[in-house]
Amino acid sequence: MIDRKFQSEFGSSPDYKVFAPSRINLIGEHTDYCGGECMPFATSNGTDFFFSSNDSGTLEVYTERFKERHAFALKLSKTRRMSLDWKDYVYGVLFAISDEHKVKGGQIFVRQSIGSAGLASSASFCVGLAKTLCPELSPFDLAKRSWQAERSYVGVKCGIMDQISISLGGGLNLKAKDLSFSSVSLDNSDCQLVILDTLVPRELLSSNYNNRYEEMLEVAEAIGLTRVDSLAGVDRVPQNLRPKLKARLRHVLTECERVKRAAKAIEMREWRVLGFLMNQSHASLRDDYEVSCPELDTIVSLAQAQKGVLGARLTGGGFGGCAIALCQKNSAQSWQKVVEEAYREVFGYNPNIFEANFSQGVKLTRFSSESK
Repeated sequence: MIDRKFQSEFGSSPDYKVFAPSRINLIGEHTDYCGGECMPFATSNGTDFFFSSNDSGTLEVYTERFKERHAFALKLSKTRRMSLDWKDYVYGVLFAISDEHKVKGGQIFVRQSIGSAGLASSASFCVGLAKTLCPELSPFDLAKRSWQAERSYVGVKCGIMDQISISLGGGLNLKAKDLSFSSVSLDNSDCQLVILDTLVPRELLSSNYNNRYEEMLEVAEAIGLTRVDSLAGVDRVPQNLRPKLKARLRHVLTECERVKRAAKAIEMREWRVLGFLMNQSHASLRDDYEVSCPELDTIVSLAQAQKGVLGARLTGGGFGGCAIALCQKNSAQSWQKVVEEAYREVFGYNPNIFEANFSQGVKLTRFSSESK
């Protein structure tokens, strides 16, 4: 099917496909850029890139999501004006990789799977595009280059959690300060993660996401630190901070502690403890960090009230997007419609609710001449 679409759009067949997963974060929100711990999982939703190379000196990209096609000159202009849409992410990746790697021209067909919006879709796009253009990049180099694209070029002051999770895959207990990690898994447990998409678009650049980063920078400066990513190492909330900044730092410090306790709960298979920590995390994100919204609060509260649900929280940057629920296996079938109907009564439309399936990291698959 995709080969026919590629053929229709570009008049040729792709050489290979790259899949970049989306990610959910089990716990540890807004801690990565503060140098703290987080627990992301790569999911089977994500972004596919079908690529055919040529020597045109131009990269043609068609995105099925936006039904748009654009040609990008590989001779980059540093004075380019931002377009404030998906094209900025392409330019960001090109700038991030072209200083050390020669990028060939070609044609790319981009397809985003249903349910991946709101689950680090921009990071999935950047990591997948970087892998498509430079297959030789290592997972860590992929993560760093795509993080640079989003942070330095697009201007989202994000941490590197999303990019690391997407590049490496699986479940990670990640220490953002030094990028050390251990693997975590819910396999062989009696639990299932369920994604609850509010369908509220989350545009981090235009939201208050960057404001939170600036607030944490203000916290760091107020207590004599030179870097935001040192904040997770602070042992207490100083009393001389403004109340809002106290709340922001309190969230980061308590959230880092919750990640440690969550890792122990998974190790000990204490799933109710893990669910309780997720509930605490959402309350902290709502009240201290103030990154939730009515849709997220509603869907989280509805999920938490269901039989079989052990805990629920927003996942990702907030201001819209998705929540996740930890529930007993096979219980979602009994409460999904209840949550959908109650949510629709408040907001006038159904959310998108589906089980999370986990994935390995970014993957390249070459097509044989027969398969084309």
